[in-house]
Amino acid sequence: RLQGVALNVAAARKARSATAFRDALQYHRAASRLLDSRAIQERLWRDLHELGMALCTEQAETEFLEGDIEEAALCVRRAVANALTPLEKAEALSNLIIQYTLQANYAQAIATGREALAALGVTLPESEFDIARDLEIAEIKRLVAGRSLEDLLALPEATDATMRAVAKVLITMGPPCYRSHQQLWSVVVPKVVQLTLRYGHIPQVGYSHTAFAGLLAWVSDDFETGKLFSELANKLMESNLA
Repeated sequence: RLQGVALNVAAARKARSATAFRDALQYHRAASRLLDSRAIQERLWRDLHELGMALCTEQAETEFLEGDIEEAALCVRRAVANALTPLEKAEALSNLIIQYTLQANYAQAIATGREALAALGVTLPESEFDIARDLEIAEIKRLVAGRSLEDLLALPEATDATMRAVAKVLITMGPPCYRSHQQLWSVVVPKVVQLTLRYGHIPQVGYSHTAFAGLLAWVSDDFETGKLFSELANKLMESNLA
């Protein structure tokens, strides 16, 4: 049965790569039907944990794409319940943030983002957002003081797995925050930028850095710093970091 699960997951990946999402979903559901006893489920998660996570997260995507949003969320929650590390949990929840965003369920998307960040040891403010925003911006300005565009370009690519996971969750929260909670968005965006200055560049600078430039123009008419980060994003994107 576990071999059948593995074969169906592999077949689903081939179908998905060919954009045959309905076929992929059928393979995923066939794999899930093989896990019809507690004993086989326990063995899957004990001996083939990576396969179990793959089935849950990948089936969540195909369920969502084919319209069963409730089952998609259940698949993600199954992955979260069986995650062995905070990184696994956050990765699974990132998919759920996207699903809620696409449903325009922005409040739930943000709540899920907070849950993912909490797993990684990060909390976002519940109030006094302007104070938190200004502290983030002040710290960024301190970190870039006296540094040229070339200096910032020379920063390495981030390798810390936890930092990259935190940045990914924050960026995934960007759209639902922008649409429904712009005060929180104004904290999320500079927090990502600050992480890159401390740990190195990430592929998503096209969002974080240009959004930060817009935030600076909105908050304090600081077009000079905004231009610096816009140019930095442009140069990094040209270098194929993304």
